[in-house]
Amino acid sequence: MTPTSEGFPAVVPIRPISTPPRPDAAGASAVDAALDEMMLVDGAVACALLDVDAGLLLGIRDDDVDFDVARAAHGYARVLSAQLSAMARLNLDEQVDDVVVTLDHQHHLVRPLRATGQLMLYLVVDRDRTNLGMARYRMAAYDRGLLTRRESGPPPTA
Repeated sequence: MTPTSEGFPAVVPIRPISTPPRPDAAGASAVDAALDEMMLVDGAVACALLDVDAGLLLGIRDDDVDFDVARAAHGYARVLSAQLSAMARLNLDEQVDDVVVTLDHQHHLVRPLRATGQLMLYLVVDRDRTNLGMARYRMAAYDRGLLTRRESGPPPTA
C-alpha cells in the first residue's frame, strides 16, 4: 500500500475490469500456480489474485459460484485498504496477516502477500467443508514460499 504524505496508507481506487489482463508467460504461470494451489484447499469454491496498488485483477478460479468473484475481490481490496488505514491512524506498528469474513455458509479470506507488497490473495471456502485454520495456514504457507523464492533469487543455471 502506498502511504500518503500524512503517513497514512492511501485508500486505493479499484478500477473495475471485466476480464483479467494478460500477463507475460512467466507472470501467467505464477498467477496460475497461485490460483491452482488455493483451489486445492478443502472446500475452496473461489479465489482471486489482485494487484491492489494498480487495482488490477490478475486471475480468478471458481467452482461455478453464485456471486461475481471479480467484484467481491475488488470489494475486499477496499476492506483491506480500510483496515490498513485504520491501523495507521491508530499508530499500530503491526502487519495484517489476513482478514476473515464469516457468512452463513462461507468464509471469505483476504491475505496481503508480504513477499510482493502489492498483491492480495482472496479465497472463498465453504464453511461446512473447510477447516478454517488449515485454509489460513495454506495461504500463509504460499506467501512464505513466495518470500523464500524471492530472497533466494532465481535458480542457478547449468
